[in-house]
Amino acid sequence: MAEDLVRERETELRRVAARPRGVRREGTRRQRLGWMLVEAGLRLTAENGVASARSAV
Repeated sequence: MAEDLVRERETELRRVAARPRGVRREGTRRQRLGWMLVEAGLRLTAENGVASARSAV
């Protein structure tokens, strides 16, 4: 069951990371910057974090 949750999260992270980067969000400048940082973190997690988590298990 835990593996299913991990796979589901991996799929979600990959989907978000693969989203086009040119998509503009509405909101204030600060909100847009915040979303850019969130998306960058998700991309890094999807690329690096999941691979290192698997090797630790």
